[in-house]
Amino acid sequence: MSRTAGDGYISGTRFEGYNYFIRLGWEKGDHNLQFMLTGAPQTHNQRTTSFFNMATLEDYLIYGKKYNYNHGYLNGDEFNWRKNFYHKPLTSVNWVWDVNENSTLSTSAYVSFGRGGGTGDIGRMDGNFASSSRFRDPVSGHVLWDEIVKANSGVGGTFSNGFSYANLVDLATGQFIVNDDELRPDDLPTGLTRRNGFIRRASINSHNWYGVLSNFNTQLSENLSLDFGVDLRSYTGIHYRRIDNLLGADGYRDNDDINNPLIIQRTQYASDIASLWNVFRGTDKEQKINYWNDGKVRWYGVFGQLEYVSDEISAFVQGSLSQQGFKRIDYFNYLNSNPDRETNWENFLGGNIKGGLNWNIDENHNIFGNIGYYSKQPLFDSVFLNFRNNVNENARNEKIFGVEFGYGYSSEKFKANINLYRTSWKDRFFSISSQLDLDGDGDPETPVTADILNIQQVHTGVEVDFIYDATENVRFIGMTSVGNWEYAGTANGTFLDQNQDPVQPVTLDLDGIKVGDAAQFTARMGIDIDVTEDFSIDYSQRYIDRLYSRLGTGDSESLQLPGYSVADFGTTYRFNFNDNSKLSLRLNVNNLWATEYIVESATNIAAQPEDPTYLGVHVDNKVFFGWGTTWNFTARYSF
Repeated sequence: MSRTAGDGYISGTRFEGYNYFIRLGWEKGDHNLQFMLTGAPQTHNQRTTSFFNMATLEDYLIYGKKYNYNHGYLNGDEFNWRKNFYHKPLTSVNWVWDVNENSTLSTSAYVSFGRGGGTGDIGRMDGNFASSSRFRDPVSGHVLWDEIVKANSGVGGTFSNGFSYANLVDLATGQFIVNDDELRPDDLPTGLTRRNGFIRRASINSHNWYGVLSNFNTQLSENLSLDFGVDLRSYTGIHYRRIDNLLGADGYRDNDDINNPLIIQRTQYASDIASLWNVFRGTDKEQKINYWNDGKVRWYGVFGQLEYVSDEISAFVQGSLSQQGFKRIDYFNYLNSNPDRETNWENFLGGNIKGGLNWNIDENHNIFGNIGYYSKQPLFDSVFLNFRNNVNENARNEKIFGVEFGYGYSSEKFKANINLYRTSWKDRFFSISSQLDLDGDGDPETPVTADILNIQQVHTGVEVDFIYDATENVRFIGMTSVGNWEYAGTANGTFLDQNQDPVQPVTLDLDGIKVGDAAQFTARMGIDIDVTEDFSIDYSQRYIDRLYSRLGTGDSESLQLPGYSVADFGTTYRFNFNDNSKLSLRLNVNNLWATEYIVESATNIAAQPEDPTYLGVHVDNKVFFGWGTTWNFTARYSF
């Protein structure tokens, strides 16, 4: 068992986690039976990558590179809009049977119960979303949690720019109730405003997962082996929202459950580490808000591989075939009596085939190649659209085709590889985020998301790596990766608001737009020096370029972020004792020279000549800075 906890490098990212592992084994004759249980309950405050909860570059210039847009203090304690909490232990029984001297049957039956989710805001205050800067201290940038509590509880909170607000008493209950932000005045008892506060909600993504994986391996000849097996899985995802913290209010009025309209929920559910240990607890009786649905997935698969290995040639051909079925049950958007609340199974056939060959030409040279095609079943959210039981009649498998060829050289002092690849990925699905001006006031403040279908990507590139032992004590290590990754074609979807209601369609012209979030040029050069038999040092320099913003609204090119170079340093010292035990001490220092660089952008706002910029990037872009200098020290005793 182990435990880790800390404050986090970024402000407001306190974390705590445990890990446990136990295995019991039994072996008799040709049979080996193993029982294993492992899990890792954890909770951590976040600096989220959500488009709606990211700081701008200008915010970082004002509040510092470690600024957290979601962070503040509630009654003097660290508090954050965004907090992740989860525990999903895995229990398995593994059986290995040596059928005979040439054949082995390996079977694993497993189960996983996952419980947890992530928190965020819900509601509005006087028509403003929680992401508005008026709810943050202009000096520190911290969320004004204590003032939000005062506003929710009717005392009255004072915010930035002289804005103040106090919740109104709910005439039906005589208490201070925060309303579902979809509610209109006509839906409410007389005297209530349309939107009147925030609470912290938790989006729960729990699951129950069962599976069996079995593989039979047999040696057909001295050089030829065969594997084949089955893969069976059953998965139920449990999705809903619940109240995490009412932030001073007496309750939350929810109008999203068609079976219980205008219901007031008051129970707050903890999201700390202590609440995560019992993964067997039921979830049906928890009070739910906003949405509640189950996603069911079943998987039946078979696979096989034929492999040939000799001193000169190694080759394989591998294939699989699977059927994946999806079912959705919606408890909020459909009456209990409505048969449409539960869909039929939507089944998709998929699989892959892949082959590879390596030829050792002589002791120094080899060439290799791989080719494969993968028909991947669509993601759950592309089968049922708009977070409803609306079956996508055009749902199709994602299609991935890849080829790679390479050459390797190996000698006593020098080893190197070069690899060329091309991968095409068609009919991909993922979500994008944006903000729209839905009320026509010229301010795009309404947060929306869209599930985008039929995305195409093409990745081509070359990779080179080498190791050179210049002397017995000095080694050089290097690598370079140069890629060209682009989207292609046109994709479409529908923008949804925070309540998952459609607001308008969206079409993206993606031809030539660069794929973001991963650098398309990287290089590294390093040196390892054994100063003495027990003392060594190492230094490396990494260079990153052609890094682009993530896919946005598609109305412009992806924003290219400035390239950067980072140095890492390490040193090791070993104490050897007479009883053959030893103590190893290791120090790592990352980003040795404290280089400033931007590692990610969720927007693609291009800078014009007169626009304010930093490192050449428009300050209105929502970005993350890379970490400054960090270090870690370890001690390991071996005996």
